[in-house]
Amino acid sequence: MAGISGTSEAMGMGQPLTLTEQRRPRFRRILKVIRRGLLVLALLAVIVAALSSPTVLRVLMSLLGMGLQLAIAVAFMIIQFVALFWFLSRSRTYEIYPGMEGITFADYRGQPELVEQAKQFVALLRGVRQFEDMGGEPLTGLLLEGPPGTGKTWLAQAISGEAGVPFFFVDASSLQAMFVGVGPMKVMRMYAKARKAAKAYGASIVFIDELDAIAQSRGGVSGTQQRGFGGGFFGGYGSFGLLSTLLIEMSGFSLEYGFFNRLKARLYRLLGKKPPRPPKRVLTIGATNRFDVLDPALLRPGRFDKKLTVGTPTLEGRKDILRYYLDRMAHDDTIDLEQLAIDTPGATPADLKYILNEALRHALFEGRIKMSYRDFLTALPEHSIGLRHPIPNISERDKRMTAIHEAGHAVAAYIFKPEDRISRVTIVRYGDALGHMSHTPSRERYHVVRQDMEDDICVALGGRAADELFHDAATTGAYSDLMGVRHTLMHMAQVAMFETLGFSIFTG
Repeated sequence: MAGISGTSEAMGMGQPLTLTEQRRPRFRRILKVIRRGLLVLALLAVIVAALSSPTVLRVLMSLLGMGLQLAIAVAFMIIQFVALFWFLSRSRTYEIYPGMEGITFADYRGQPELVEQAKQFVALLRGVRQFEDMGGEPLTGLLLEGPPGTGKTWLAQAISGEAGVPFFFVDASSLQAMFVGVGPMKVMRMYAKARKAAKAYGASIVFIDELDAIAQSRGGVSGTQQRGFGGGFFGGYGSFGLLSTLLIEMSGFSLEYGFFNRLKARLYRLLGKKPPRPPKRVLTIGATNRFDVLDPALLRPGRFDKKLTVGTPTLEGRKDILRYYLDRMAHDDTIDLEQLAIDTPGATPADLKYILNEALRHALFEGRIKMSYRDFLTALPEHSIGLRHPIPNISERDKRMTAIHEAGHAVAAYIFKPEDRISRVTIVRYGDALGHMSHTPSRERYHVVRQDMEDDICVALGGRAADELFHDAATTGAYSDLMGVRHTLMHMAQVAMFETLGFSIFTG
């Protein structure tokens, strides 16, 4: 112990040496020197024998020829595998560079509060010197969550266009692969390309659409995958490790501790300088409409730092979106933005664009060059219910029964929901419905009370009441209405709107 203490004091540590520090690799070094010496002696002996005997020389030359042929064959096989995996590891990525035609925040309409948030992300992505001097770092990831058609991809493109940086769009399903390891290779190549572009342009954006296709929670998932033939080499485990690779690439660990970065850090240390940390200028934007199935590791700070919920626009938002599209479409003076927005409650930007496009199609095939409000009213039920296809030679009895049923809905809506506007009553078949009645609320509703749901039930049962009142018999026309009533009652029960159920829940 005295020797150990003396050694530690000589080292200036003041603490006893650990077992690892006591061990010295002298024995290993001696063995390495002996192995190298024996190898050199054997090589010299072979050279001397070859020079002194032609037979030994011929044998050595034949062995060298066989070794060369084997090396060529192995190299050819390796090149084939490398070429195959290089081709398979190419993901279907769409690239938009600054200067190419794109969209900006001026093209994103309907939700100005999201634009204000996105402007801050753009400012940090482009590099705010004061923010970085304060010790802050730009965002690593931005998650856009919301129903389909609400404009998540559109917002991501607007962020890219406003920032003036390269934009890499990839569908998450295209990152999946059949062979083991190819999926992670796709992710690594995609981020390597994005970082290269970020060095040239200052920053870049990677947008992964339908993120839930590769980022679902890993709890018990790997154990339920189907094993394919070939021992799992392909068919079942091709995307194994893809999510883990995505997490590592987003954290930037490979960016800081890769080979070239370590070499650069050593050069800085030789010069007596502190190596700078590589800037994180790659923003990953993910879009999903299934936020509840994403892996928790993907949602922690440092991966997807922010989450923006992109929902359906309000009345004012729909007016803004409709104005944006109508400025690009031919329409006459009968189009009223306020009325169009009222007629489309709960519609997404994709719905509004589709309805206006269908209205324009109706005008074209009727021989007009501008769409009217009548075209809009024709396209609206085709989008929500189905295509209009009247039944030829329908009997007067069936017409009367359908008319009485739909009139019952209209009367019930007029009595129980007088603030709503009855926008359409028809007995022409749309989709599977022989007729329909639609009413739109005059104001946006964000909270639904019990009375509202009871009124909805009364309107749904108005058609069945009219059938029994005028025909003294029930018909099958109320089947879909009864399914809707059942769904409403189930919803009321789930939120404890029934007095007996609520009493039993809250009193135990």
